[in-house]
Amino acid sequence: MEQLWRQAPMPAVRVRDGAGAPGWELNDAARQWLAASGLAPAEFEQWIAGLHSPGDADRLFGHPVAQRVRCRTIALDDGRLIWLVPEAAPRAGPEHDRELIERALYMSDVSVWWVDSELRNIHFIRRGALALGNSGDVFKVPLADHRGQMHPDDVQAVARAAQQAMSSDRVADAMVRYALPEGGFRTLLTRRVAQRDADGRLLGLLGISIDLSDLAAERERSLRLSDRMRLAAETIGLGFWSRAVGDGPVDWDDQMYRLHHRPPSEGPPSLDEWLERHVHALDRDWMRERQQQSYAQWPPVDDLMFRIPVPGSDEVRWIHARTRRVERDGRRVSFGVHVDVTEQEIARLALAGERERLGFVLEAAGVGVWERRLDGRPSYLSDVGYRLRGREPSPLPMEEVIAESADPADFAAGEAALRRDIERGETYRHEYRVRWPDGELRWLASFGRAVRDSAGRVLYVAGIDIDITERRNAEAVARERLRAEQASRAKTEFLARMSHELRTPLNAVLGFATLLMHDRDEPPSVRQQERLARIETAGRKLLLMIDEVLDLAGDDSTAAPLLFEPLPLDELAADAVQRAQAAAREAGVELRLAARPLEGLVTSDRLRLSRVIDQLIDNAVRFNWPGGIVELRSWAEERADAPGWVLALRDTGRGMSAEQLKAAFEPFQRLGVEQEAIDGPGIGLAIVRRYVERLRGQIDVDSRPGRGSEFRIWLPQAPLPAIAAPPLLPESPRAAAPRPAATPALRVLAVEDNPVNLLLLREVFGMRPALAVELCEDGGSAIERAAAFTPEVVLLDLQLPDMTGVEVMQRLRADPRHARCRYIALSANAMPDDVQAARDAGFDDYWTKPIDVRRFLAAIDQLVVGFAAAPG
Repeated sequence: MEQLWRQAPMPAVRVRDGAGAPGWELNDAARQWLAASGLAPAEFEQWIAGLHSPGDADRLFGHPVAQRVRCRTIALDDGRLIWLVPEAAPRAGPEHDRELIERALYMSDVSVWWVDSELRNIHFIRRGALALGNSGDVFKVPLADHRGQMHPDDVQAVARAAQQAMSSDRVADAMVRYALPEGGFRTLLTRRVAQRDADGRLLGLLGISIDLSDLAAERERSLRLSDRMRLAAETIGLGFWSRAVGDGPVDWDDQMYRLHHRPPSEGPPSLDEWLERHVHALDRDWMRERQQQSYAQWPPVDDLMFRIPVPGSDEVRWIHARTRRVERDGRRVSFGVHVDVTEQEIARLALAGERERLGFVLEAAGVGVWERRLDGRPSYLSDVGYRLRGREPSPLPMEEVIAESADPADFAAGEAALRRDIERGETYRHEYRVRWPDGELRWLASFGRAVRDSAGRVLYVAGIDIDITERRNAEAVARERLRAEQASRAKTEFLARMSHELRTPLNAVLGFATLLMHDRDEPPSVRQQERLARIETAGRKLLLMIDEVLDLAGDDSTAAPLLFEPLPLDELAADAVQRAQAAAREAGVELRLAARPLEGLVTSDRLRLSRVIDQLIDNAVRFNWPGGIVELRSWAEERADAPGWVLALRDTGRGMSAEQLKAAFEPFQRLGVEQEAIDGPGIGLAIVRRYVERLRGQIDVDSRPGRGSEFRIWLPQAPLPAIAAPPLLPESPRAAAPRPAATPALRVLAVEDNPVNLLLLREVFGMRPALAVELCEDGGSAIERAAAFTPEVVLLDLQLPDMTGVEVMQRLRADPRHARCRYIALSANAMPDDVQAARDAGFDDYWTKPIDVRRFLAAIDQLVVGFAAAPG
């Protein structure tokens, strides 16, 4: 266009818009015409300023004689082009006609040329020469030169067209590309016909050329675009189709046939055939209904997915179809594309399944998912997230749900932690409390991480919520357990200290009372013996009460270990009756066994079971009436499919009410006899129940006020026959003493720092004059004395002023001279842990204070016998 208006023979004005561009510009013909008019440029600019609307207009132009000019305004992207056609007086003659024709051809972009009969030259009008890049003065060009300007591939086509025109009267066409001086080619449609004289002789060829360069370039671009689109469609598997509603044509491209496995020779199917043959049976009905809705409503765009079968197999392919519907010339036409998305759909379904499984796992695990948006968009909280806060899923925003359910202090701390962690780029972690609508308090743990864009800006924070209430409760329980264990250790330490502090003075009371009662050198009088017996009885009762209180205050870990063995009920009951006969006679109560012997062999601990029987007999005597009866009997009984025996104690005493029975086994319950002259701290039955439970037994009671009570102890049956009980220790320590001539000497080293206890040991050992005894008050002197004395038995107090008894034992054991020595701990610490610790440290035995003189001497006698029988 730019070259056309500049070289045109008609006056033309180019008006440009925009900053920096000239306001208007004239071609050569316009400059000549303006100069001849005598109009100043400023007046001309003002004249053309009114020609801004596209179309034709008539204007008067010039002076002193005005001339009518027809103006044609053409709108351009950056302005407009104004063609000026001055009105002139008609001129007759061929030259004028030629000029008019030339102008018309120029405006129509058509050039005229002819070739002489000798085919030597080609003649142009001015437009033809300009079109090929020649100067405006060239009107005749040698034909050989002209053909040399053609594209080599087009020369033969032009020659054939010329030959066809010369050999007939038909018009012959040829498309020709001409090389331009500035480079590139101009594409022309050439049309030629032979000129002949009256006799039919060839005068030459007359022809025209139409410039189709722009059309050819556009066609080339269209072809390239079409090729690219076709290649892209083939690459991604796009199939194109079109269909006119009714009996209109249907068109499928090659890809459509391949997608639907249809031979191209069959042509495109009708809609019904396509649905029946090419749509999967599972999608056919809804697709047919969808098509009917589309015809009725005619939506402009439709997008859907469906399946197609693969002939000869069970394979199914997924097709994504996008349809466009238009109306053209009153007729409805639909067209669109199909693309195979089977792999994508399989991947999508797999991903959807994975998400569904993940969602199921998260829901089953009680994990809530959330997204906190920071860009003003709505945040997200999963259904589980709502339920973790005791709420059903709702449109209520996540921020409101959190603020409403969280503890205010925890909420503020959580918001601060969220901002801090985002700024630091760290993972957000926070534990906080939430209160459910029903008031229940739960604990949640939140974990989150910021999601950022490419510039590093935070878009949102994604995270999860987990209910940690059980963990928090477990931690609280663990803390309580730790506190309880600490308290238990403190209690154990206290009990151990109390046991030691209480047993130490009782050691002297009981020991010296026993020595006084059985002193052969200075025997007490009968009255003194009675007084000493009461002192010893009171002391032993006090010791028993100390043991019971400590046992009641402790637990199984602090209680002394049990020694289970087969025990006959008859022997245990007979011994208990014998021990209680004196108290029963004094209270005027008859104490008896229902039969002799009582049946029953049980597995139990002798000491604890004897204590249980003694306590029950003592209660039955003390809470009875003068003239009352206490009777013991037994029978076999199974409980929980386990065989066992019941030892029952029935009395005719006061009895208990239902309220008293409820508290009977609670410690320190006197059951309403506080104002009566019945002694006792009220812990007997509590001790009884504790012992029975530790003995793997059961205890129950029937009682009625004024009619007495019956206590029943059930114990598991022993699988083995009873072992004969050892003979009772003699009442008099001196009576059991072996004769000096028959007893071998035994070297004993006793270490005791308490002067009273040391004196007691000296008196007790004095009752065995055949022994060689050394007494020491501390560990250092004991180690020094042992080197010369070489004891066979070492009795060690564990708490010495200069070192522990364990340390003394270990240093003596390290000396080979004391390899045969036996080490016995002698301590007021009677707690099981203390006993076990001493044995673990290396002691052979552990004797507790206060000393029972009779048992102490019996044990010493056994050591004498044992060393006498040992070889070497």
